[in-house]
This record gives sequence, C-alpha cells and structure tokens, in this order.
Amino acid sequence: MERMSMVKQPLRKLVLMPDEHIPLTRLALLFTVAFLCGVSMRLSIPFLAFSSREEFQTSMLIVSLLTVGFFSLRAVMSMIAGYLAEQKGMLVVLVVPATILNAAALALYIPLHSPALFIALRAIQGALSGLTWPLVQLVVACLVPSYLRGRTLSLYFAMGSLGLFLGDFLYYLVHDMGFEVGLALSSLIYLASVPLMYWGMRGGLPYAQEKSEDSVDEENVVDHDLKIVHCVAILGLVNNMIIGICTGSVIYVFMREALGIGRGDVALVLALAQLLALIMSYITAWIADLFTEKMVFIVLAIIGMNIPILLSAGEVTLVLLALAAASLVQKSLIPLTRRAATTYTRRRAMAVAEVNAAMNIGVCAGQLLFATLYDYVGLATVSLTNAKLLLVPLSFELLSLPYAITLVALLRAMRKSITQ
Repeated sequence: MERMSMVKQPLRKLVLMPDEHIPLTRLALLFTVAFLCGVSMRLSIPFLAFSSREEFQTSMLIVSLLTVGFFSLRAVMSMIAGYLAEQKGMLVVLVVPATILNAAALALYIPLHSPALFIALRAIQGALSGLTWPLVQLVVACLVPSYLRGRTLSLYFAMGSLGLFLGDFLYYLVHDMGFEVGLALSSLIYLASVPLMYWGMRGGLPYAQEKSEDSVDEENVVDHDLKIVHCVAILGLVNNMIIGICTGSVIYVFMREALGIGRGDVALVLALAQLLALIMSYITAWIADLFTEKMVFIVLAIIGMNIPILLSAGEVTLVLLALAAASLVQKSLIPLTRRAATTYTRRRAMAVAEVNAAMNIGVCAGQLLFATLYDYVGLATVSLTNAKLLLVPLSFELLSLPYAITLVALLRAMRKSITQ
C-alpha cells in the first residue's frame, strides 16, 4: 500500500497535544542518574588504567582488557535484559539490584588490587551495566511521544556526557590523593544514584505502543523495520571500532606516552574534549527530529572517518580535536540509534538491546586491535606529505570502507520503509 510522503508539521514537533502528558519527574530522576553514574564510572577508569600500566608494568593489551571485559559482558547482558523486559516486564527488579552491586564492585577494587582482579571486576560491572542501561534507555524513550524521542534521548545522553566531563575533571583534581580515595569516592557517587533509579523506573510506559509518524505499515514491520534496526546495529559496530580507540582505558595510556603529558593533564584534555562535544551533540539530534535523520547519519560518518587521521598526528591540539570529534559522533549517534530502535519496530526492548550489543562489540574489537598493534608497533610513524603520523591510529582509517558501505545500506533501507 502506498504511503503519502510525510509533511513536516513544526508546531506538532514543538507543542504537546491536549491528550499528551509527560512524567517530567521520572525523566528528571533518570537524567540525574545518568549524570551521577557517568561521573562515577569516568572517575574510576584512569585510576585503573594508570595503575595497571605503570604500577604493575602490564602490556597495552592487558590495559585494553579493562574495557573489553566491561563491554563484552555488557553486550551479552543487554540482550538478556531486553528479552526479560519484553517478555516479563522486569524493569525495577533488574535495574535497582544491579545498580547497588555496581557500586559495591567499585569499592572492591581497593582491597582486590591487581590487574587480573581489575579485569574480573570490570567484567562484572559490564554485566551489571548491561542489565541496567538498555532498560533505562527504553524507559526514557517510552516516557515521551515518538516525535520527542530524539531530543529527549539526546538530553539524557548529554547528562551522562556531562557526568563524564566532570568525572575526568574530578580525576584531575584528586588523582594525587591516591587510588583508594579515588575508588571510594567513585563508589559513593554511584551508590547515591540508587534511590533515584528506583523512583525513576517505577510506573508505566505511557508511549510504549506509539507508532512514529514516519513508521511503516503494520504488514511491513518484520521486513523493513528490522532491516533498519540491523543496519543501525552494524553501523554502530563499525563506528565504535573507530571511535572506540578514543575511549576506555587505552586512550589514557596512549595520550600519556604519545604526548608525554602527566596523568592529570591527560584527564583534563579528555574533559575538555567531552565539553566541546557536548556543546554540539544536542544540535544534531534536534536536526534529526525537525528535518531528517539521513543527513545527520551522513555528517557523523564523515566526521568519524577522519578521526584516525587527527589522532595519528600526535600533537595535543589535533588529538584534542580527534577526541572531541569522537565524543561528538558517539553522543550524537547513540540517541539517533536508540530513536531508530524504538521508532522503526514494535519489539523496542530487543531492538535497543541489539543496537547496544553491537556498539559494545565494536568498542571491544577496536580496543583489542589498537592494543595489539600498539604492543607490536608502539609509537612508530609513517611519513605522508612531509608529515609524520603515528602508524597505529592511522591504520584505523581502513575501516572507512565498511563504514561507508553500511551507511549506504542503512539509507536505502530507510528510504524503502518510507515508500512502502
């Protein structure tokens, strides 16, 4: 059956209809949770990374396992969480205990002070986070009408990003106080989010069954909608292989060794990058809501493909731009992918879980590849047009080809879903 092209309705995009109500209190609580947990998790990462690399003299591969263990278990558990939420409706039952245990795991780093135990605890935290954050994102998306999901999810992730900024800045302030103080502070901050999480997750999902204005006909849901979700998941995987080298534990060690700057300065540069990206990230989701997601996907892809070149320059200013670009792509792509996952299919919980899992796997693959190459090649450079570029980050430019192919497939699937 032919569908008419969607006509833009700016007033509809900005004003609630008379029969619509948004539970702002619950949204505010969940936004605060994202902020607090962002601060806590970001504060702990440099303590673990620098302790593993410099105190225990581990390889970069071991350092990368701090992130890989976390994201791989989070990928697996996010799929399980999506299934349980979809089939059993188990939201508060899963999320609140997982949040409490995550805070406890942060405290356990203090007595269990060794790289192997660090990796094990990070994996446990990843599993607990996999049970938590896909469900929180699902609730946030389903608390608002579909035409507000992009901006709402963007604001939710912006609060988390603000937490990441403050976490890095907090490390800059307290890193001289020692490992024990830093991890104790991280655990307490995470624990403070528990009551907010409980009250934010309680209650119904008023817009869980709402179809988007640009969603496809019911008989085409299984065909085109799931094809879009799969393309989004693959795009997220490839994207995160590239920008994953700018996140996690390895980037702290890489910057310290490649740029020759102190621990606190590394965190400060990362904090500034987070702040720069945060300023721009909400705009991209706003454009996606008011105009078209396709253009935003294209712009983010172009930015993402150039990140390895900037990072390979080995200069503080260009590395800062690379980190800001990576953070911008991540902050903008995450709400866009979650919006697609909750708009183009009826199986919203599983769709969010699939996208989450794919992006987590992408980070893991990127971290492992980067760390392995770094252990073998180190800070070796290649000369291109009289400029010396670091070989390891530059090699990730090869991922631009599968990135572009996946983007084209996604855009075609989105166009087909509108015309059916």
